[in-house]
Amino acid sequence: MAYQIHILGTLLNIHADIPQETLDRVVKIVEQEALELYELTQETNRAALFLLVALNLALELDELRTDTREINRVALDLVKEIQHALREDHRTPILHRPEERET
Repeated sequence: MAYQIHILGTLLNIHADIPQETLDRVVKIVEQEALELYELTQETNRAALFLLVALNLALELDELRTDTREINRVALDLVKEIQHALREDHRTPILHRPEERET
């Protein structure tokens, strides 16, 4: 789908296979990041500013991917522990037949 977007006065014509709402959210993220970086750096060169935006967003993405890998590793370890516990033969019986009860 063809879209026309504006980010800090820059007009871009893009093609993307995503819903309009998703594109609007992403554009808002980029624009917000650019404004925050502009306030911090006073960088007036838009190309440099958008490179800083790209670097910051790439850093966030890398951190999220690292966190996701760690979460997946911990989840896999927990699944293995649960599977091991379920395979053990020394399960404690929960129910007893009336003749098995001590009197």
